[in-house]
Amino acid sequence: MLVPKIKELFKNKLIDAPWLLPCLEEKFDDTISMLTEDCLIYGGALRDILANQPIGGDLDIAVPHEHYPKLVQKFHDSARWVTKQASIPQLVPKGYRRPSARIIANVITFINLSGEEIQLIQANPSKEKTVMDDNKSYNSGVINIIVNVDLRCSGIMMDVFGNVYEVIFGALQDCEKFVLNFNEKLNIKEVYKQTIVGRIEKLMARGWKNNIDLNRFKENPKPEEEYKTSRLFGGSITTKRKF
Repeated sequence: MLVPKIKELFKNKLIDAPWLLPCLEEKFDDTISMLTEDCLIYGGALRDILANQPIGGDLDIAVPHEHYPKLVQKFHDSARWVTKQASIPQLVPKGYRRPSARIIANVITFINLSGEEIQLIQANPSKEKTVMDDNKSYNSGVINIIVNVDLRCSGIMMDVFGNVYEVIFGALQDCEKFVLNFNEKLNIKEVYKQTIVGRIEKLMARGWKNNIDLNRFKENPKPEEEYKTSRLFGGSITTKRKF
């Protein structure tokens, strides 16, 4: 039998937040009950709840590579969820210079009758397991998606059983203080700069305090191919354009 390779996560902290799971179950219909046990929820929805704010966006769900096709089909077959019209799943091209190509294989968005949206985000293949401080382990490909978010306050994850972790140091503090900081683990030359600025401005309009110098994001690198995305590491990849 093939035994998955184990690696340690550089930083993680178990968070006592038992209210997160029921809040998300109420907001996003039957989504969590439909997920496989190794899916992980992260990003804006958790950030908003921990900041004691209304959930302002969709639900980001990181899915192990091999389980993604069946899970997508499960949502297709559901009477409660339909594919969002503008969401056309596409593979990220090999050799693409942005970090998302090394982390994300595919993305699709579903919407329900109430207008709530969820995104299923397929991790790149990985046989490794990452061990948390409480000895629970998760697919390392899925973990890689979460630790590469652009805003530090989005570095919180929850599994389908309601276990919550801070996987980027300072993420919980940023949520509680309602403040925006950049995830300095990222290479500034490899991020979707216009997307980051747009997200920061949107959150500032909701009352978040910004500690990020927006001048750092004025110029975009110019790769041969660019994918227009609505969000970094969790946005619907919809159209390809040439420079």
